[in-house]
Amino acid sequence: MVTIGQVINIFTIPAPFSRNSFQFMLELKNICKVIGHKDILSNINVTIEKGEVLGLLGRNGSGKSTLLKILASTVLPTKGTIVYTNGQACKVSSIFENYSFLSHLSGWQNIAVTKNFCFDAQELNRLFEHYELFKDRKAKYGTYSSGMKRKLDIIFTLLSHANLFLLDEPTNSLDIETVNLFLKDIQQQKKRNRSIMISSHVASDLEKVCDRILILERGEITERISMESLHQRKMSLEDFYLARANKA
Repeated sequence: MVTIGQVINIFTIPAPFSRNSFQFMLELKNICKVIGHKDILSNINVTIEKGEVLGLLGRNGSGKSTLLKILASTVLPTKGTIVYTNGQACKVSSIFENYSFLSHLSGWQNIAVTKNFCFDAQELNRLFEHYELFKDRKAKYGTYSSGMKRKLDIIFTLLSHANLFLLDEPTNSLDIETVNLFLKDIQQQKKRNRSIMISSHVASDLEKVCDRILILERGEITERISMESLHQRKMSLEDFYLARANKA
């Protein structure tokens, strides 16, 4: 399901600044997460720019989901700082695995209740049409297939007016046509100067929408690379990732 809320505003500085044609939105400084005696994340340092799509790539258990959940305020870091440059916390909308809406309500009712009946009904209907879910909008959520449930997650997320989207493997369960539609919508959000952090195991999906990629291994960022640099090398993201893995 999706979550929406305010990221904890740990520290702010008064004015934004420009860098690499982007406007600085927030920065993670030395973020760590320890559960028991296990380091889930270690010294994560990341900047996210306005209008940037930042991809997370790595094996299962590498810390991608935990990093996204820390930004969504559903998990607290053990230590570290989140810095904002605009003097206020970001409004965040997110998609994570293993969440669900209420099974006894329809898709439309679930969104209405979650939004406290404060939303643009015309835009909601447009999104139902856009994702070919309009005829099922009044069907109970419990009857939805996994792909339909994921479409509802996406509809809810796009209906929000967030400036930061946190997407944890958002294309899971989607057919090829819907994946392509969703990736085009991500590009549209980027054009609206909204920032997106997205994780996926499908390197080709990340390659289509991302400006930069972070590769995580065992809770640490082991590689930072821009898609522009990969294009200059005439190398796909998947080939780059596998080449690194073969050298390890």
